[in-house]
Amino acid sequence: MKAIIFRRRKLGKTSADGIIAAATESISQVRNWVPNDWNGATNDEDTPLVFRWGCTSSIPINADVVNPAKVIHWCGNKKQSRLEMQAAGVPVPFTLCINDTVPHEYSNNEWIARPVTHSQGRNMIVGSFRDCSRWLEDNFGDGYISVRVVKVAEYRVFVCQNRVVWVASKTPANPSDVAWNVARGGKFANVRWGEWPIKVIKAAIKAAKVSGADFCGVDVMVAEDENPFVLEINSAPSQTSPYRQSCVAKAFDYIIQNGKEHFPPVHGRRYTDYIHPAIVS
Repeated sequence: MKAIIFRRRKLGKTSADGIIAAATESISQVRNWVPNDWNGATNDEDTPLVFRWGCTSSIPINADVVNPAKVIHWCGNKKQSRLEMQAAGVPVPFTLCINDTVPHEYSNNEWIARPVTHSQGRNMIVGSFRDCSRWLEDNFGDGYISVRVVKVAEYRVFVCQNRVVWVASKTPANPSDVAWNVARGGKFANVRWGEWPIKVIKAAIKAAKVSGADFCGVDVMVAEDENPFVLEINSAPSQTSPYRQSCVAKAFDYIIQNGKEHFPPVHGRRYTDYIHPAIVS
């Protein structure tokens, strides 16, 4: 079977190149459908398995798709995804919409406002709920407003088929920044299996399940009381590390060989209960 990473122009080339180089199964890549980009695939036995890498463009063949377009749209709508995760019981910073009534217990809190879609730590303010509402209305017309939680750590967890492929910790350029983003000088560091924070990966898996994603990168912060809070889900998480690329390649190889069905939920205390079988095989 042919497998293809289908990505947007200017999104994920480094990640796709690294995954393809590390994969043992045959994987190629295309960006935004153009004729002949499918290497001769037709609507028969040559029809490929398509891994959508943050790309929602239409696919002109009857392919088997890993990460449907609707999931990627959901991940990109940060307001919708945050509110639906909150409603489903995923631990997220308490979130409201513009002009909602603030519960009394949060009346003295600082809030963070963000538009419906955003990236790379841009477009946010910290302030009172009223100021955040006005800022969103004046500049974007809509968005979401969350209680500011002081964080002591932040992780990205790559979840595939309801299991964890890799975990990386974020080191900010400035720990006092609200957003610990690589685009603002932060760095990722791989976390060893035995050091995976179990509360964090449990929260990430729960969030991924709500999203319906076959694979995704889940950003989770840890508060001063050591409790995790899911921030967002990424449908095209950066894979700049050769180690992370090789881990994703193994997970994609597994899907090519065995299908994309998700593994059943687990409730364990050790990383071995949550790690994707492709990573330990």
